[in-house]
Amino acid sequence: MSRTSYLEPMRHTYRNWQRRKNRVLPTQVPEPFFHVADIAALNAFFASFTDEVYEPAELPCRLRGSCFVCGREVDFEVEAPFDGGAVNWRETLTCPECHLINRWRGCLHVFEAICQPRADDRIYLTETLSRVHDHLAGRFPRLSSSEYLPNAEFGELTFRNEVLIRNEDVTKLGFDDASMDIVLCFDVLEHVPDYRAALRQFHRVLGCGGQLLLSVPFSFQHANVARAVLDDEGNVQHLLEPCYHGDPLSAQGVLSYHDFGMALLDDLREAGFQECFALCYHSGEWGYLHRNVVFIARKLKSSLTKPAIARLAWNGICNEIRPGTEKLAESCRYALQYLSKFARRVANRFFPDFTGSDSTPKISYGERSFDLADDLRQLPEIHHYWSNRYLLPGLGRFGFHNTEDFFFKHAKDFLKQAKHRRVNILSIGARDCDFEIRITRRLLLWQLKDFSIECLEVNEEQLAAGRAAVERAGLAGYFRFTLADPNLWKPYRKYDIVFSNQSLHDIWNLEGLFTAMRRSLRSNGLFIVSDMIGRNGTRLWPEAVEALKPFWQELPESYRFNRVTQRQEHEFINQDMTAAGLGSVRSQDILLVLLERFDCMFFFPYGNIIFAFIDRCFGHNFNAQADWDRDFIDRVHARDEAGLLSGELKPAAMLAVLTKRKTDTVLRDPLLTSRHCLRKPGTGSARDADA
Repeated sequence: MSRTSYLEPMRHTYRNWQRRKNRVLPTQVPEPFFHVADIAALNAFFASFTDEVYEPAELPCRLRGSCFVCGREVDFEVEAPFDGGAVNWRETLTCPECHLINRWRGCLHVFEAICQPRADDRIYLTETLSRVHDHLAGRFPRLSSSEYLPNAEFGELTFRNEVLIRNEDVTKLGFDDASMDIVLCFDVLEHVPDYRAALRQFHRVLGCGGQLLLSVPFSFQHANVARAVLDDEGNVQHLLEPCYHGDPLSAQGVLSYHDFGMALLDDLREAGFQECFALCYHSGEWGYLHRNVVFIARKLKSSLTKPAIARLAWNGICNEIRPGTEKLAESCRYALQYLSKFARRVANRFFPDFTGSDSTPKISYGERSFDLADDLRQLPEIHHYWSNRYLLPGLGRFGFHNTEDFFFKHAKDFLKQAKHRRVNILSIGARDCDFEIRITRRLLLWQLKDFSIECLEVNEEQLAAGRAAVERAGLAGYFRFTLADPNLWKPYRKYDIVFSNQSLHDIWNLEGLFTAMRRSLRSNGLFIVSDMIGRNGTRLWPEAVEALKPFWQELPESYRFNRVTQRQEHEFINQDMTAAGLGSVRSQDILLVLLERFDCMFFFPYGNIIFAFIDRCFGHNFNAQADWDRDFIDRVHARDEAGLLSGELKPAAMLAVLTKRKTDTVLRDPLLTSRHCLRKPGTGSARDADA
């Protein structure tokens, strides 16, 4: 049990009160959504749009639009029906980036805009084997999901399609009362014979302030229509022609028992929901073609009394610090840890200057030469092969399509929750501001405008180029520019978000910079980092060299030519690449110094010996299309992963979100904690670089 677990009931009570108070009312829904009170208003809304009807020969393969999930303009893919009939627009218009179809993207848009979820919300999704689950699982660590497996025990985990799945009957959910904040049910309810029992279960498991987002195939009439029923013996009796929908667990599909109309709102109210309404939407800009309808239901009254909440909190306190148990020792350890951090903060207050070891190189940030040939500035194709096969799918589990997405989505989520307050963003080592311009454009696409980005850069020419690029993009109102050395920089304002995209490894005064950042970062602020955390100079540690040697012996001689130093390396040379512009000044200390001042909210470490083969020195020797080359990289990656998980090897790169507050950490793998990834856990960074 965590040290704050006893406050969980009270914290959720306060959060739910805030959710009810600040909820988006039916009359305040943003575009492109429209609230309708009855079936006449709904049909009148869609009457203003022309249905997309194409002859089979004229049906476009792609339609241009903006994907809400990806935050960028894409060409949505249109899937033509095999029989040449009308296109089911709800089930097509697939985004090539996130691979989500029309109805999924629309439901997630409603989820974000109306439900306004938070990262630590308790969410239940009534499906597991779908891309919408994969998208949500990466963003919400407390997401629960299930499938319906009638031949397995309900409430238990079982393997299906090589995936561990929780088996649930939505009419008899195994979750506790008031254990969820949001329930998401996308095109599932029509397959439930007793759907009213499912609605009552959704109401039961939601806490006060909880929300249900429901999508169903809509009949565009008021009444619900039963297509099939179960008799007393459990046999299906068809009232209309059988209709089957696609099912990831069955090639035969799954039977639809109901066609739903506006009467579903009455069923939701009967289930206990106090605020129920329907939304309709149609938008060519967002790729929501045809007639889309979703239902929102909210539980505004708690099923727990105030004395019951107080009793739960008191019982939690008693259980947390009960004398004679390990929990008391745990609480004492937390207290000692806090006191030690307090002592370090006092020391940093009176002795802010950096006093590193004598072996720390005092290279000024931004003064190293970069004289690489133009063709070597680009990452090799084999690097992209590895990234697309291993790195990006790993990030995709958390809802990020690439490292830029990682920065953008955390900034977007922060801005959406920062109501009526301008958000200050600092970007350390902004260079020519190209990265910051792309982030700004994506935020504006989401109608998020109340922010400014301060670009901190030591190179005057690059900062001038960035200023000119911002002017050309017409974004000058969102930018500030600061010419300063990060090693000596002192903040003069408070920041909500700090970006550091591959810039920290060039800074020798990490202690001074992070101390200044901690002082200037707001209490709920985010420090978002993508950087190298391996050995200085992009060298390998001795244990990594030993792991690399067997693979080096396999390489043909032509693959051992170093493109940067222009020499043949019959044996691997573990050279410091700082002078060539590919090294790093203090990368091996970044993680330790960060953890001394911040807590990790998200931590994604990766890579070690793989970088020796896919980076600029030797990566251009590989052919990304050749079977041997790809198999070789696959085997090196597998060795890398085994070493990282066992602790034999330590990661050389990371993506991390840090905060000043104590927080739970979303991890790429339960074993790969930030402390596990320090080369010498418990003693600090590996300063024995030459040992």
